[in-house]
Amino acid sequence: MTSIVVPNPYDEDRFFRVDSVVRDGELVFVGRLVSDKGVNVLLDALALLARKGQRICLTVVGEGPEAPALRSQALSLGIADQVAFGGRRVGAELVQVLNALQVLVVPSVWEEPFGVVALEAMACGCVPLVTRSGGLPEAVGTCGIVVTRGDPQALAAGIAHLIGNVALLEHYRSCAATHLERHTRERVARDYLHVIVDAYRKTATHSATRPA
Repeated sequence: MTSIVVPNPYDEDRFFRVDSVVRDGELVFVGRLVSDKGVNVLLDALALLARKGQRICLTVVGEGPEAPALRSQALSLGIADQVAFGGRRVGAELVQVLNALQVLVVPSVWEEPFGVVALEAMACGCVPLVTRSGGLPEAVGTCGIVVTRGDPQALAAGIAHLIGNVALLEHYRSCAATHLERHTRERVARDYLHVIVDAYRKTATHSATRPA
């Protein structure tokens, strides 16, 4: 039996680049603050970089039960001044935030089913840095960096590789348009329709040629 993969869509009418927004921020995380999302690993990575003299700032967008522990962790690691907990952001407000940052980090430590947030961020001009977790590598394609899951050293290396490397960031951004074309709602709907019509035609043909 042949398998046909139809990718997940993102809302291209909501997530897009806003030229009037200055992209002067560095890292952003977007998601629920729960242990599966690996924000604690990201904070450890930032602390590793800080010890080497590279103090990179992170904006955390989201809410959840792990928020107090993450704030305490940032404080104990000496990076509280580098981490801004911005709470929940949706719609146009989230789009503004994503347009102001350079790199989206998705440090998940569980098997993410896909990772639509990576597509949304890419559409807003962020370059994704994700862990090798579930469907995240597929969501990113060739438009970002994939590192080992649950490894602060690997995450720190990925961050250091991207931040400040203007040419590399622009290279990944230039790949995004083609990648995102496969994930528009119209394209995904058309692909599903093609699969359904093709399956119907094969079934009809088989029924017509089957002996009575």
